[in-house]
Amino acid sequence: TGVQTCALPIFCLGSTAHDQGLWLNIMEEGAGQAHHAKKGSTNTNEPAVDRLAKGGDMGEIMELLTGHAVERMHFKHVPHAKIHDAMTRAKGSGLLVGAATPGAGAHLPPGVPSGHAYAVLEVKGNNVTLWNPWGNHFKPKQMPYGKANGYAVENGIFTMPFNDFAETYESVVIETHQMAKRR
Repeated sequence: TGVQTCALPIFCLGSTAHDQGLWLNIMEEGAGQAHHAKKGSTNTNEPAVDRLAKGGDMGEIMELLTGHAVERMHFKHVPHAKIHDAMTRAKGSGLLVGAATPGAGAHLPPGVPSGHAYAVLEVKGNNVTLWNPWGNHFKPKQMPYGKANGYAVENGIFTMPFNDFAETYESVVIETHQMAKRR
């Protein structure tokens, strides 16, 4: 019939992943449970799936998912060419790369929310392809696509030049081959 039912209603009610499926919500639940299990954690009475809605640590999530340590690089402190090279090597090795936008008040291209995490899908030459886990769609109101007007987004996926990426995003988190330390 084309109607999707949900066996886990709490995930369906709180989902902002649109048509991206439930897997992201299941991961959020696991990350929330891991956070609640930490010594000194507060608000452990809240549903675990709600934890990341209050902000999270992309590196911590990557480490939980892969078991590998991450490298954090901030555009204010690391030469952009070094970040580009590290992202290119990581993607070439099949490692995860994520990017975070700055918080509220940042001047970002239309359609790019502040204080949000993205997956870097590909770094090819001077272009970076990203995925917003909200699975959103955005079409700039006018051409040309870019920082001033935004980027065309389909199912959360869009591509931007690396220079725009470095000016839009605050930091990247890159999976390494090293094992993560137990928390």
